[in-house]
Amino acid sequence: MTNETLNLDFKYKPRDWQKVAQKNLKRFSAILLHRRAGKTVFNVMNSIAHALNCKHKNPVCAYIGPTRDQTKKTAWAYYKDILTPLTRAGYVIFNESDLSIRFTPNNAYIYLLSYENPDSIRGMYLDHVVLDEYQLAPLEMYDTIIRPMLIDRLGSVIFSGTPKGRNQLYQMCERAKSDPDWGYFSANWNETDVIPDSEKIEIRKASLAEAVEQEYMLSFDAAVRGSFFGTHLAKMQAEDRIEDINIDPSFPVVTAWDIGFDGTCIWFLQNIKGKRVIIDCEYYEDEDIAYGAGLLLQKPYVYSLLLLPHDGHDRHVADKTSTAKGVLTDMGFKVKVIKRVPLKVAIHAGRDLLDNCSMTKKLSDKIIKVQNSPITVLGALHLYSTTDKGDTEKHDAFSHIGSAFRNLGVGIKERFLEGKVDTRNNVLHDRPKVVRGINNWNPFK
Repeated sequence: MTNETLNLDFKYKPRDWQKVAQKNLKRFSAILLHRRAGKTVFNVMNSIAHALNCKHKNPVCAYIGPTRDQTKKTAWAYYKDILTPLTRAGYVIFNESDLSIRFTPNNAYIYLLSYENPDSIRGMYLDHVVLDEYQLAPLEMYDTIIRPMLIDRLGSVIFSGTPKGRNQLYQMCERAKSDPDWGYFSANWNETDVIPDSEKIEIRKASLAEAVEQEYMLSFDAAVRGSFFGTHLAKMQAEDRIEDINIDPSFPVVTAWDIGFDGTCIWFLQNIKGKRVIIDCEYYEDEDIAYGAGLLLQKPYVYSLLLLPHDGHDRHVADKTSTAKGVLTDMGFKVKVIKRVPLKVAIHAGRDLLDNCSMTKKLSDKIIKVQNSPITVLGALHLYSTTDKGDTEKHDAFSHIGSAFRNLGVGIKERFLEGKVDTRNNVLHDRPKVVRGINNWNPFK
């Protein structure tokens, strides 16, 4: 079945950027657009075209967004409006209860779904899928659920969204830009020419600069609104202090921790001839302090000091009897619990560190999983921010990452990294043989 067969007139006139984007589409495509550019209509029209023109029997397409309510309020309304000619002719049937659209001539379906319950989507096959606002999707939506559904019919996918740090959308855009078999299109508000200049002026007046950079100029590195370290990370990038640095394991490493069963973060820093370099970061959830110690022992570093948060003296671990400091000290690490300071002082210490250190390029692009969603280390630190009132830190998935970093800053302020630790006598230079020679040592065995 073709559009010509049905003599359709959707009254759809694509914008200039939509024409260019359409030409760039391939089986796998990433589309990056600013707010109000017309991304939803573009995605809706593509799924309709696939449903009408698919050569397979009983085509199945899907439009997946963050929540069911949001998808219904946006895409569903566009589908109903655009498909009015077919609905009136009896070729399309809308099912409001399950948000499905059936095309009667070829028995094609378009399902509107959400990221809220990924497992409920399993078992379908897909000829085409739109993953909208992909920056908000959980990791398993594509890798373990959507991708297998495309195998049988060699289905296609569009990843689309607007930046929110270097997370899964960033990764798909980077892949699309580097892989000739993928399609890619990106356009900020100066490139689409959709938003009038007068409106741009008003938006800039009323919005924070970082919000404009992220939402309209498509910056993955723009500071998040209320971000504690966003502008300082941007300064680090602007001053080319994210460098291709080869790590020398012979220099001692200091780590700083923030500990919690819902999330533990560890930052790694070397002081190389007076130059402070952030070389590594680990983040894990639902594991105990010994798990983190095991991560340290798998790395080739020599640890001069482990900095724990102020409650390292009294925070109990899984056995309910030992403190975090006690566990790590018993394992041979030299441990220091930093003093408790006001939040503003700790944030200032973290900012001061960012303004006076470098970071390895490998670390800035390193992917960690936060609540099962992938994000770069740099992007995660960007998202450490204040509450809406701006009076304290926001306790969310990124607060452990930011807290560990400010602990590192406080530790430096307390002069733990000024060459006062004699690593020649560090107990870790003389680990037991069972630990020293095996990089995959497991503390739970």
